Amino acid sequence: MNFFSDLDELDKLGVKANTNKSSLWRTPDGREIKSEGMLRRYDFFLSRLRAQGVTHMLELGAGPDDNIGASVRMWKRYFPANTEIHVADIKPSAMALKNEGFFPHVGDLGYLPFLKQLAGRKWDFVIDDASHLWIHQILAFRTLFPALRSGGVFICEDLCTSFGDMRGPYSMGLDMRDPVHYFQALSRCTCGKPDATSEMTPEIYQLTDADRELSAQIHMLSWIRNSVIVVKR
Repeated sequence: MNFFSDLDELDKLGVKANTNKSSLWRTPDGREIKSEGMLRRYDFFLSRLRAQGVTHMLELGAGPDDNIGASVRMWKRYFPANTEIHVADIKPSAMALKNEGFFPHVGDLGYLPFLKQLAGRKWDFVIDDASHLWIHQILAFRTLFPALRSGGVFICEDLCTSFGDMRGPYSMGLDMRDPVHYFQALSRCTCGKPDATSEMTPEIYQLTDADRELSAQIHMLSWIRNSVIVVKR
């Protein structure tokens, strides 16, 4: 039996909202997509967070225009009624979500001043489902993880871009580490001493001093299929 099989509340809400995070969703042309999804695994962590109280959450990425807001509608049904649900996207069309009671922010998630603006708030939960570009995923974590409260959760999705044919376009042609290598390096710091990565080769595993300071804020880092879940100390 699947370890997470009894955790179906969030997945059911995801199916209802038609988010591609769920085990069943439909494309704009009506095709039905089935998978194991990610939401049962998320529920394992987020149900505890919800019980502790969630007042502010942020999702990076509002989704494509033909299914915009599916994910935040799911969160709205899952978290308490008083939770402020914020969503950040580069598309001006995301502003329409304000009519449904969400708090949209329009800007470039690869632009540090915009991320710093988002980091000016205190968050209980942040999930990155935006461009999936490596440089954006790493920059978002570096900037927003410190803005989480103690016990807060950060999820970075779509780590599949670190592998195979996706490596080229999602690296933007830059010679840089992918987010899987980045979070692996943070894992090594979390498991060992703060300078543990200095002993690793190749050089791609090296972290900056700022990253090592960031690793000291990590209570737990968990890998699941296609995502990494990081809990704040």
